[in-house]
Amino acid sequence: MRTHPFVPIVAVLAFFAFVASSFAESGLTGAPILQKCMGARAIGMGSAFVAVPDPSNAFSYNPAAIGAGSGLKPDAVSRHTLATTYEKGLADDKFGFLQYTKGMPWGGVGAGILYYNSGKINLNLTSGAGGSVTAQEDTVVMLGMALKPVPGLFLGGTYKYVRLNLAEEFHATSHQADAGALWRITSVLSVGAAMQNMGGNIKFESAGDPPPTTTRIGAACHLSSFDIRKIDSSVDIIDTDITFTADWVKIKSEKESPRVGFELAMKPSYMGTVSLRVGYLFNRDIKSMTYGCGFKHKKFVFDFGIEASKNLSNPLHISFTFHL
Repeated sequence: MRTHPFVPIVAVLAFFAFVASSFAESGLTGAPILQKCMGARAIGMGSAFVAVPDPSNAFSYNPAAIGAGSGLKPDAVSRHTLATTYEKGLADDKFGFLQYTKGMPWGGVGAGILYYNSGKINLNLTSGAGGSVTAQEDTVVMLGMALKPVPGLFLGGTYKYVRLNLAEEFHATSHQADAGALWRITSVLSVGAAMQNMGGNIKFESAGDPPPTTTRIGAACHLSSFDIRKIDSSVDIIDTDITFTADWVKIKSEKESPRVGFELAMKPSYMGTVSLRVGYLFNRDIKSMTYGCGFKHKKFVFDFGIEASKNLSNPLHISFTFHL
C-alpha cells in the first residue's frame, strides 16, 4: 500500500505539537542565550524562519536546514556556507556568531559557536573591596547534522555545549539538543518544525532552572523569477523573488508567539541582488516589528536587520555570508 506523501510531515508536525504541550508548564527558565536567534536575514523577517531551507540560519531555527541548500530552488544548493553575525544589544552587551555548514548528497554537517558579553560592571563590596568585572559571558558550541531520507525531506539534529559565567566568579555548564524536520514540498512551498533546547536543568550551584525549550512550526512560500517588467516595462529589474513566511513559536513558560515575515529580492541588470524585508511578532510587548535589507553579489551576501523596540534602543544585527 502506497503512503500518501503528506503523511510523513503531518506525523512530524503532530509530534512537535504534542511535545510542545508537554513542556508548557509554568516556571522560570535559565540560560537566556539559548533563546537567542542570530542571522540578520531571519531577524528582518520577524524570526519566522523554521521552514526556510537556508543553512546560514540553521543553528538558530531548524537544524534540518543544514542539508536543505541555500534556497527553495532545487538548483540553489550551496555545498559550503560560512556565515557570521554580530549584534549590538540594548546596552553595552553584544553577541557574536560564527558557523560553517557543508552540504552533501545525503544531507549535510555543520558547526557553530555563539558568544555573548554583557560588558563590565563595577563591584563595591561591604568589605571595601571593589573592581571591574564582566557581568556575564556565555558561550555555546554547536555541532549539527541533517539527513535526506527521501527527496525534499530533511531531518536534522544539533548538540549544544553551553558554558555560562557570571561576574567572573560563578560558572555553569549544560548539554542541550535540537531536532528538526523540513520538507520542500515544491519549489514554491516548504514546511518545517523544530524542537530546541532539550536537556537538563541549568545549575550554577545546587539549584537549577530548566532550559528555554522552544517549539517552532511554520511554512514558507517562495515565488521565484517573477518578471516585474510585465507590470512596468520601464523598470530595469531582470529578476524578482518574493518570500512569505509564517511561524508558530512557543517558548517554555511564555505565551505563544505567532510571527510572519516578508522578503522582496530584486536584481537590477547593473548590480547584484537587493533585498527588502519586514516581519511582525505577535504577543510581544517590546520587540514586535522587525525590518531588514540585504545585498548579494555572486557568492557574497551582506544582511542587516533591526528589531524595533518600544522605549528602548533598537538591537542591530549585521551578517556576512559566503557560499563557497
